[in-house]
Amino acid sequence: MAQMKSSFLQSSSVQSRSLQIRKSLASWRGDYKAVLAETETAALFRRVEVAEAAIRMRIAAETEFQPHAERVELAAALAYLGVIKRERLKFTGSAF
Repeated sequence: MAQMKSSFLQSSSVQSRSLQIRKSLASWRGDYKAVLAETETAALFRRVEVAEAAIRMRIAAETEFQPHAERVELAAALAYLGVIKRERLKFTGSAF
């Protein structure tokens, strides 16, 4: 009985940890949405930096919890940040 309880607690702990990982790694969406909502150019630069870092960290994390749809979403978000940098922040050149 004690082994069953221990096994259940370990399984529950693993599930809880995987949920925490998914939530923390998915936080890039909040940073990205903050970029989309920003109206002040001075604050936009910093928000773009933060969002790009969060997206790149999520891409680098590549876990089994990352569905294909999210990978597509990450690529699209990163591409759109490039558009914002060129059009709103007036970045030039190909190195973003």
